[in-house]
Amino acid sequence: MPTLLPPVMLLRDLGGQLVWTGLLRIPAAALWPSRWVLGVIAALLVGLLGSLSRIWSDQPPFLTTLLESQASAWGSVLSTGAQADLAGVAAGLRRALIEAPTALLTQYPVSTPVLGPLMLGVLVACGGAIARSSAVESATDRRPAAARMLGWSLARWPSAMAAAAVPLAAVWMLILLMRSLGWLGFSLPGVDIAAGLLFPLQALLGLTTVLLLLAVGLAGPMIVPARMIEDSDAIDAMQRSVAYTIAHPLRVLLYAAVAVGVSGLALALGRILIAGSWQLALEQAGAWTGPVRDAALTGVMPASAAGEARALPTTTRISHWLINLWSQIPPLLIGGYAISLFFTAGTKVYLAARQVCDGQDQADIQGEGPAVEPLPTPRASAMP
Repeated sequence: MPTLLPPVMLLRDLGGQLVWTGLLRIPAAALWPSRWVLGVIAALLVGLLGSLSRIWSDQPPFLTTLLESQASAWGSVLSTGAQADLAGVAAGLRRALIEAPTALLTQYPVSTPVLGPLMLGVLVACGGAIARSSAVESATDRRPAAARMLGWSLARWPSAMAAAAVPLAAVWMLILLMRSLGWLGFSLPGVDIAAGLLFPLQALLGLTTVLLLLAVGLAGPMIVPARMIEDSDAIDAMQRSVAYTIAHPLRVLLYAAVAVGVSGLALALGRILIAGSWQLALEQAGAWTGPVRDAALTGVMPASAAGEARALPTTTRISHWLINLWSQIPPLLIGGYAISLFFTAGTKVYLAARQVCDGQDQADIQGEGPAVEPLPTPRASAMP
């Protein structure tokens, strides 16, 4: 009798049944040139829009203040989330979605309502193209062109914008409702007694707001990818993202943690390579130059022998302007990669959550056929 050997098991066979392992490819998928270019375009347009505030305001650029406040708030969310501090996560989300925008509106009363929606619209348009491109690659093993994906996203931009903006608007409507009820209830004598009796309603509104904040924080990154993958409407994109989060919150948290971890490592490495290379180039270019020739790099001429300040020569001023112009490229590359990472990660997490919740294969993408077309069924030969 022949001896039956056990079947050969490869590592890809063992990992093929694991959903979360696909999230490890987020950095490489986001680094694909077409998605990186879309991210750089988004970063460039957002940067230009965010700097328009200097036209009517002497304060720092609107984008700079926005990024600083949001980076601090979301950093708090990640740090408290790593410590499994749910209250800290809710506080960080409240700071990112309520307190920081309120401070921005106070400091930039014109830029916030004018430039904020425009910047969000650019991110949704380019981010939707990145999400669609990543989803199509997962479904077909083909990498589509950036122009085709941007056209797909722009055609669905109104509903994608609504899907992204409605949860944020709902949070602010609840905030305004609670503040209005507090102002009406505790402003007049006698009415404050009724407001005190009905204060549990205010607490219920607060609970609803906190739950909505958590839903936006966890399911928010999946809303635009859901719109691009399912090609349905804004309501369906929101409903699917939130439903998957509620159905399997621990799974979604695990997938989000893996996505954030690998994306953070990739972004840190990218910053080291790009920003570090630029800084090294500046340092070495001025290593053998004197204070006068170094002015093309620093933009400052050394003082004269009498201690008087000197203006930059014409050629030195032009050289310094060109170096400053080129110095905008590293932040654009880093910002573009960060945008590509965010929407690629949201797409991968959504596909993984959909597979776990609905059992739907990740290759099932609306508007795209499978990677390999099925063979035609052979016809029966005619009888002679």
